Amino acid sequence: MTNADQYTFDLEPGRAERDRAIEQVTAHAKVGFIEAGREALERCCFTMETFTTDEIWALIPEGINPHEPRAMASIMKYAYDNNWAYPLFEYRPSSRPKAHRGPKRVWRSRVYAIRDALQPSYEEEEREPVAKACMHTIVYNEHGEMKCYDCGASLGFPEQEREG
Repeated sequence: MTNADQYTFDLEPGRAERDRAIEQVTAHAKVGFIEAGREALERCCFTMETFTTDEIWALIPEGINPHEPRAMASIMKYAYDNNWAYPLFEYRPSSRPKAHRGPKRVWRSRVYAIRDALQPSYEEEEREPVAKACMHTIVYNEHGEMKCYDCGASLGFPEQEREG
């Protein structure tokens, strides 16, 4: 067995389980949380170029809470699926005390740069989607090159540590 074989695994069962869990959390979310979370997401996308879930939590009105904090995953999946935002390979420490300064993924708004042209209306339910980008699930081939499992894009080689 080579090193490449040792780290080869099937991502599909993990994706399926993730999607099932997000659907379950969405279905069991307290009344009003999903709607308030989506509205907060849209406001973040129109007012910030990059953001984390901390900024979304800050815009959700007091008293509207999910049955569990992982329900935010449903909001972020909505953001990606509906082309509001996409995740970056960047993290910031959380500003929420409940999150204990844990790393939070940074998301980039797809509508921030064109917000004036869109003239947002929070009453609209459906919007015309923009081009969807791949989230790039990174896997390594036998040569150590990074590739996307989903779209097959070659992402190059990881940076070598620089000698000082």
